[in-house]
Amino acid sequence: MKRYDVYGIGQAILDTEYEVSDSLLEKFQIPKGQMTRLDAYRHQALVQELERHCSPTYCSCGGSVANSMVALQALGGSAFYSGTVAADLAGRSFLNALNQCGVAYNANASIANEITGQCVVLVTPDSERSMNTFLGASSLVGKEHLDGNALDQSQWLLIEGYVSTCENTVEAVLEAKKRVQAKSGRIALTFCDPFMVEAFREALDLIIDEGVDLIFCNEHEATLWSGTLNFSQGVSELLRRTKILVVTCGENGACVFTESGCIKIPAVTVSATNTNGAGDNFAGAYLYALSQGMDLEQAGHLASLTAATVVTQGGPRLSNVQYQDISHKFDGQKSIRAI
Repeated sequence: MKRYDVYGIGQAILDTEYEVSDSLLEKFQIPKGQMTRLDAYRHQALVQELERHCSPTYCSCGGSVANSMVALQALGGSAFYSGTVAADLAGRSFLNALNQCGVAYNANASIANEITGQCVVLVTPDSERSMNTFLGASSLVGKEHLDGNALDQSQWLLIEGYVSTCENTVEAVLEAKKRVQAKSGRIALTFCDPFMVEAFREALDLIIDEGVDLIFCNEHEATLWSGTLNFSQGVSELLRRTKILVVTCGENGACVFTESGCIKIPAVTVSATNTNGAGDNFAGAYLYALSQGMDLEQAGHLASLTAATVVTQGGPRLSNVQYQDISHKFDGQKSIRAI
């Protein structure tokens, strides 16, 4: 038995969330519902504006795969995370949060003379979240930040689509894939954001061409992948590149595609207040379920329940008690007990 269920590689970002009006997005020309990369100047200007008018509703360690690893660990799994932060207050806060969640990480994660990456999440009244990311030290993840022993002892490697923006991190991902596959581990990739598919397709192609077992994406990302804005064609093309394709469909649930057909996962009906972290939690819960021996449909039900619970509150994650409650109430038999 391997020590870790999943080894995640991602950009270590300190998440700070604010509730704002649509007018603020318009003022800063921020595309709604997408991820926007900021340079240091734009990041500082946005934060100063927010600090003048509102207080953050949430602040903790984040980044897509970091959120997934925390969810997986809290549900009862075992996670390892590779990322980089700065040797500053934000970086220490990030690593302390991972420690508190029980997620192991690379010993050389802290880098001197840098600034920790941060993501300002703007939540509008319609519950859409618009992410504004200053990468800082998070973009410096390289081969030297991989933990070979942890890779050898992991069932799955989960790759964050955001890493496709950095050449050094793509190289690290390819190295990690080879090591995991050499030990009969499996590879999962989450696209994270439509912008990754549009702007960094070449890097994603490189990662996928080296072999993946599972891809997570949403309907928009699958449609963009075809280049024809045709969802069915996007699904067909992605299935030629992976054994399992999991497409989240918001309030319509999710679909799990394989060469054998499609498994439809119904949504858990909730009143959504914030969609931030839904996809990250879905991926973490899904991989947790697979690593514990559940089948594709069972994993989908657990992931759907976890994501649905996240969107009913602020912040991209749940408390440990909430995750444990979900794990206990899920019966693993293609059904979910009422919460």
